Amino acid sequence: MKTEPFSSLSEFLNHIINTFTRPGIKLNENELKQRNKEIKDAWTSHLQSNPDSIYGKIKTSTKDIEKTLNIDSTTPRYNEVVQALYSELLDSLQDSIRNIFDSDVAFSALETKYINAQVFQSPGEKYFAVIVNSSLIELLHKLGKLDTALMFPGSVVYCNRYPREKITSSQIESLRLEYYAHFQLNKRSHGPLLQLDDKAMHLHISGLTIKEKFIICHELGHILNGDFLNLSFGDHFFEYINNKNHRKEYMADIFGFLLLLESMKENSEISSPQRLFILSTIIQLFDVFWGLQKEEKDLHPDPLNRLLCITEHFYGPKFTPIVRESYSNKNAINQIVAMINDVDSIEKVLLESLNKWILVLNEKKSDIQNH
Repeated sequence: MKTEPFSSLSEFLNHIINTFTRPGIKLNENELKQRNKEIKDAWTSHLQSNPDSIYGKIKTSTKDIEKTLNIDSTTPRYNEVVQALYSELLDSLQDSIRNIFDSDVAFSALETKYINAQVFQSPGEKYFAVIVNSSLIELLHKLGKLDTALMFPGSVVYCNRYPREKITSSQIESLRLEYYAHFQLNKRSHGPLLQLDDKAMHLHISGLTIKEKFIICHELGHILNGDFLNLSFGDHFFEYINNKNHRKEYMADIFGFLLLLESMKENSEISSPQRLFILSTIIQLFDVFWGLQKEEKDLHPDPLNRLLCITEHFYGPKFTPIVRESYSNKNAINQIVAMINDVDSIEKVLLESLNKWILVLNEKKSDIQNH
């Protein structure tokens, strides 16, 4: 039995935070105030029309929102949102799945130049700390607004790069390249401010929440796959893939998307419009991953292939070629809309298999703790 040098999960999480914190970071106060005002205004409006949303559960008034978002240079941006989304996710899961994570996994958003999102295991193999780069969340926030602006061109209220003119689609694409360049250079989400009207902002925040949730669920998917127990459900599920790292990532995507769907079900179901919105949002997310990674790497598969894998397993094989085609033919999206009532998903079978796999994981954990 390995000795656990950390006395608690929070102690291990703080150790990881201190290890990966960006040294000497100073936030631009003007940018910070403007960003906080924008998010606060959008969330205040969102709460008024969606009082039962996740944000409503953790921020019960405009004053609470303002207090929460009054971030200084020592506070991890988006940390409370990440932790609240994780808490909501746990509440939505079956007991057998929730018990895998409940007391042994902690999340934190963190300003860091070293990672985007990653799970860390303590030396004694008891605790897991999951770090999500707060700049990645902000990049998703900014890029998501660009996607929304392209869908609804008249929704842009203000852009400080083009303050006296109506922003064009080519200018929006140039902003996208600028955001990517800053992030790839120093893991910061610098770039011009884009403000949307209330309706577009509601849509954007709904999509951003799904993207944040999937990132959280993907990291939990690594734990479910047995990556830290020298086990791998993915070795069987994706046995035809030679690269072991790729098998882990694909399986974390599959388990992660399953957790995402479980967290979004109402009365044990997901409506067709909701499933369509989830797919369109995940397409946007993997577009960002492709923008950051480009081609296949040794540790990570091509992001487009990851997207198509999710599509095939949770929407059906006939959706996959249409999603691929949509990158060269925008009209292909209309086919997806027409087909959304004919989804062929493995989620029920996968959920049954996961519950059986959890018994294997628990047995392995017990063996480790007793030896």
